[in-house]
Amino acid sequence: MDRKEYLKQYRKLHRPKQRAYQKAWRKAHPDYEAAIMAKYRAKYPERVRLTHRKQHLKVYGLTIEQFNQMLVTQNHQCKIC
Repeated sequence: MDRKEYLKQYRKLHRPKQRAYQKAWRKAHPDYEAAIMAKYRAKYPERVRLTHRKQHLKVYGLTIEQFNQMLVTQNHQCKIC
């Protein structure tokens, strides 16, 4: 068994232990993760905006295509207006 396969099996067998370690590390180093996320948001603002929109629409059971179609149908106004 090569190293890559060994590590894959190890991670699979020790998943709860690894998750607990990662959670504790993130809690002990909150500034590190915040800095990483800030860099990512600065580098990919459009991707972040699209992901947030998808998550928001998912609450209402809509896809981006369905939402855009609804906007066109309603002349970019709310349905009540």
